Amino acid sequence: MKRRDGYLKLTRHNGRAGAHGTYNPKHNDRSFNLANSEHIDPERAKGNIYWDCFHGFRSALDPQDPDNLAATFSDVERQFYESRYSNFVESQNERNAKIRHTERNRSIPDLLSSRKTCPEETIYQLGTKDNHASAEDLLNIVTEFIDEFKAKFGDHVHVLDWALHLDESTPHIHERHVFDCENKYGEVAPQQEKALEALSFDLPDPAKPLSRRNNRKITFDAACRKMLFEIAKQHGLDLEEEAEYGNRKYLEKQDFILAKQKEQLAAQQSKLDELTLKVSDMETLLEDAAALTGTAQLAFDRRAVLVLCADNGVVAQGVSQTDQSVTRAVAENLAARRTSVCQMAKTARCEVVPVDMGMAGAPVPGVVPRRIAAGTADFTQGPAMTRAQAVEAIAAGIELVRAQKAQGCQLLATGEMGIGNTTTSSAVAAVLLGQPVEVMTGRGAGLSDAGLARKLDAIRRGIARNQPDAADPLDVLSKLGGFDIAGLCGVFLGGALEDLPILMDGFISGVAALCAVRLCPAAAKAVFASHCSTEPAARLVLEALGKAPLLTAGLHLGEGTGAVASLPLWDLALAVYDHCYSFTEGGITPYTPQC
Repeated sequence: MKRRDGYLKLTRHNGRAGAHGTYNPKHNDRSFNLANSEHIDPERAKGNIYWDCFHGFRSALDPQDPDNLAATFSDVERQFYESRYSNFVESQNERNAKIRHTERNRSIPDLLSSRKTCPEETIYQLGTKDNHASAEDLLNIVTEFIDEFKAKFGDHVHVLDWALHLDESTPHIHERHVFDCENKYGEVAPQQEKALEALSFDLPDPAKPLSRRNNRKITFDAACRKMLFEIAKQHGLDLEEEAEYGNRKYLEKQDFILAKQKEQLAAQQSKLDELTLKVSDMETLLEDAAALTGTAQLAFDRRAVLVLCADNGVVAQGVSQTDQSVTRAVAENLAARRTSVCQMAKTARCEVVPVDMGMAGAPVPGVVPRRIAAGTADFTQGPAMTRAQAVEAIAAGIELVRAQKAQGCQLLATGEMGIGNTTTSSAVAAVLLGQPVEVMTGRGAGLSDAGLARKLDAIRRGIARNQPDAADPLDVLSKLGGFDIAGLCGVFLGGALEDLPILMDGFISGVAALCAVRLCPAAAKAVFASHCSTEPAARLVLEALGKAPLLTAGLHLGEGTGAVASLPLWDLALAVYDHCYSFTEGGITPYTPQC
């Protein structure tokens, strides 16, 4: 079928999450107050059609049974995950307990909220706002496609629910599915790449390693698109053969918002790519280190990671998955050399130095005592600490660097441990960078939607209550920060004072470095970035510091693991710096620029 204005555009658009977290199935079955959505027509919403894996088809007019445990799409997805993945979750948590890493434990809600394990959502649309096929055509094509989809891929890809929306500008269908297969323990677990491998999908380029641009999902999506287009052509439709999801002219409101978010993220990524060090830039990094230390004879044989531990009163607002007891438990394991950073440090030839900057409870044996107080106050009720305490914590950080320098340390890495410190870091960064709270705040160790909402609310209330002065970094730090951040701020200042390179860990260390540089711009010379963490604001902090990460590896554990992970790169760079021959020595004519 060919329309007057040309060929119809058939689009199949996939995604799991936007800037505000994973996509919400409540949008699809309209299980929210429609009065709050101006782009949805409540009268036309009555014509919507819904399907889920437990009940099959129903209309928007079907009354919901209050006794039905799967009355909404959210309930359906939760029950599916509980019935299919509970064994995996329980068994994995048992394994975590055996290796004393219960901080890695997850629940079914965690799987549903994680961008890696939540359902993937697909939107189908046939035409534009001004020129589209009938809802009947769209429904027939997509239902036939879903039937074939389930027949071909249903062993490892499970369609959970879908909805035909007739109440927005253009008829379209939202469908949600999850990928799974057995793990090495024989448990069924949500895992996309392994599921597609089990379905015999190859990498687009089998000769190259798995990567973001070379994965089985690309091959799978291409196969799905081909199948969808073949079905549409069997229905007599002439289609544009363009593999993209429309344009702003006819995107519904929510999708327009998502498109804008993607543009913003792409711009941020582009800036980060400009900052990210290439192998050839390692020489510049070493030159910066040489300029700081005052010698070209660099040596990094003696290195240590300072892991500053502190508790945060804002945890009382439900901003984290766990309580403050975990801070102490990890500190004890740091002292016993059992944590992730301890194991990595053994390989990287790096000493681990845990420091108590302000934990609740009695001192932990084996942890360096620098306690300012037994944790900060809840910043939603008033300042997190006094200005004097912030100064004391900064001074403690400086003294830690001086002590390490006196012991012969040549390179220091930073780390931290403190339940709730992504909340304090996001609050400080939001004020210092003048950014909206929602832009600077992530899920930390994996908060649910409800947990993230509490976290955002706590930060907003804390800022409103304390009115920190963005022009006064010490004011911001004392009112919204933590003893760990203040201590790390001192570590970066100490690095500048003692001419000692400080290898910055992830987002929290980055915020501390930002405080240090705002207090004393000369401190920037001592700051060396190790990696870009998964926290949303990590890129913005790096950009503000003008620092390039050595690694972009999706890390978010803390403890200094990212900083320690980058140490071998320093060793490799130094090996070339010290021992590689020059062009002249190698009998090679030096290159000259050609432009």
